[in-house]
Amino acid sequence: MLKMYSRQDHAGNEPEFWDNAWDQVAPANFENIRNICENDPLWPLFERTVVPDRLLMDGGCGPGQWVKYYHDRGCRTLGVDFAPRAIERLKRLDPSLNVRQADICDLPLKDGELRVYYSGGVVEHFEEGPQDALKEARRVIATDGYFLCSIPEASWLRDQLLYRSANVERMVVRGDFGVRRIPDPRRESTPQGWNFYQYAFEEGEFRNHLEEAGFRIEETFGLSVLWGLYEIPGVKQAVPLVQRAISSAAAIAQGWKPRASAGTNRTATDIASDNSSSDISQSGGVLGELARRILVREDVTVPVLGSLLQLARDRVANLRMYVARPN
Repeated sequence: MLKMYSRQDHAGNEPEFWDNAWDQVAPANFENIRNICENDPLWPLFERTVVPDRLLMDGGCGPGQWVKYYHDRGCRTLGVDFAPRAIERLKRLDPSLNVRQADICDLPLKDGELRVYYSGGVVEHFEEGPQDALKEARRVIATDGYFLCSIPEASWLRDQLLYRSANVERMVVRGDFGVRRIPDPRRESTPQGWNFYQYAFEEGEFRNHLEEAGFRIEETFGLSVLWGLYEIPGVKQAVPLVQRAISSAAAIAQGWKPRASAGTNRTATDIASDNSSSDISQSGGVLGELARRILVREDVTVPVLGSLLQLARDRVANLRMYVARPN
């Protein structure tokens, strides 16, 4: 597995880290919540597993888009996060939401209370490893429930190219991140000037963690290709130019001009983070819809391009989603 460090002032397992991170992101656009969620690659998975009269929990809910979306559709929802300002922000935005500040290793829930537990990029931030969080997830999920858990992938791109020379003794540094390769999760003193951020697991490694916690894996797939490509030097800077070109071409095809807000300050981070606020997700016509299906929804059913997208998911995606059920 890969152990990743950041130059941030706080470690990735501290509430202050995430409060600071969410403070830099615009509040969830609840007025546009349907577009945000229904263009997300995970929306079909949620639609398949969520049952309106049984509880869906987002553990590490951050901006709270899934909690808000399914709450507005009449489903029972709960958002949990250990970052206090994130929870306070959600309560201000919609006081009717069921959101709580809590530790996902010690949830305020009864055994088997959840139908669906979504954990999107959370359990990798425990330096001692994910096992306590996974065991607690197993406790609160019903026997017929689902655990939808995404974690950073030690992908072919990361493992064989970007951080191939990383080892226990040698850190590979790229920008504000440093990476070492270690055999198992462990608490240890961090290198000077760095803080622990997260682990990136090989598929077999995380499968073992899930199975040890009492889960069986039904499905797994790569997720968030753009974020994976961002770690290649220069890609993050180039993506906004491609984004603007696609948006402009789609606009021409539709016979209208791009929106005035489509400037160079709009990056593909918008696509990866909320899957809706970018110009691509708003573009019209055949080209706009194609770009939306490939870059935003990551729809592998698109003819020809879907096969290339599937290859990218398998080789360069930032995350891997595990669909697991209690044994």
